Amino acid sequence: MIKLYLRTFYRVLLGMLAKPMWLLLLISLSIMNLVYIRPVLWDLPVAIINQDHEFRTNKKTLYF
Repeated sequence: MIKLYLRTFYRVLLGMLAKPMWLLLLISLSIMNLVYIRPVLWDLPVAIINQDHEFRTNKKTLYF
């Protein structure tokens, strides 16, 4: 059973390495995550718009 798993894993890994699409996905995700490196973006204000005026919604917005 473990040999079948390892053989399948090896075959899938070789198939992924043969096609560069996974590398493109990895590079694009890395570039998108570069935005969050600077701590300035973590301190941006967040607005919560409450249009239904229910008590439960008001209570939830107090936590933010």
